[in-house]
Amino acid sequence: MEKLVEVSQHELRFPVVLNQPQVETLSLRCLSSEVPVVFKLKTNNLERYRVRPNSGVIQPGATEEITIAMQKTPEYPPDLKTKKDKLQLLAAPFPAEVASAFGADPAQFFDNPSPANGALIVGQKLRVNLYIPEGGLNESTEKTSVQVAPSEPVQPDAALLQSVASPKPLTSSQPSVSRAASSTAAKPGPTKIDMESLPTNEETLQKLNAEIQEQKKTIQVHQTRIEVMRKASIAPLREALGGIPFGANSLPHETLDGIPLVHSALLVVLSIVAIGLFLPQSSF
Repeated sequence: MEKLVEVSQHELRFPVVLNQPQVETLSLRCLSSEVPVVFKLKTNNLERYRVRPNSGVIQPGATEEITIAMQKTPEYPPDLKTKKDKLQLLAAPFPAEVASAFGADPAQFFDNPSPANGALIVGQKLRVNLYIPEGGLNESTEKTSVQVAPSEPVQPDAALLQSVASPKPLTSSQPSVSRAASSTAAKPGPTKIDMESLPTNEETLQKLNAEIQEQKKTIQVHQTRIEVMRKASIAPLREALGGIPFGANSLPHETLDGIPLVHSALLVVLSIVAIGLFLPQSSF
């Protein structure tokens, strides 16, 4: 069956902008030059669209303007790219004898039509295309309170960066390596360093390691000097005793005239005992 109504556009494009309704206009022109045409515009998404008027009668050769409004939405539809909204235009000849049967509401013609009336109905499908305009996502996000506003970029902490680039000297609660080394020189013993409290900068750690090595060398020098001084103070006493080893460093294997020191001492004791046995005892 030939078309009864000419439609100005077969695809309606609606930009989706949050909290802002969108309106499109559709022009319907009656192609008949003798008989009026009754029409009804239907949609598969009544919650999203409002059509005014959604039905009516177009006189021969006349044009009817239809307003299609997309309701405002606080968020982007989840089915924006999956679900296709559609409009369907129904039209049928509407002569006076037919129009008298429906009175003031011609849209009843399409409600449960009789077989005869149903055979006269001509349908046309109109596509609906929803799209997000360029830059619309950012603009609409700022306009609605439902969406979370974009957070400001986080600026780096200048003080933190400075402390990493140039570590602060160790405080009194964190004794420096030099202080620890000096105390070690005065009183030999291992020094515990809290490694977790030290800065983690690689260059700083290298400097600390070099300083530790230097302090170790200084401690060795001091220990060598102390040992030399100790030996120098013991040497005169050792000479006075005839070369007998004396002091904490005297070792069991040091000898007296080629005889082990322990053996020499044992011989002296045995000699004294023998002399006491063989001498005549004094009588009183």
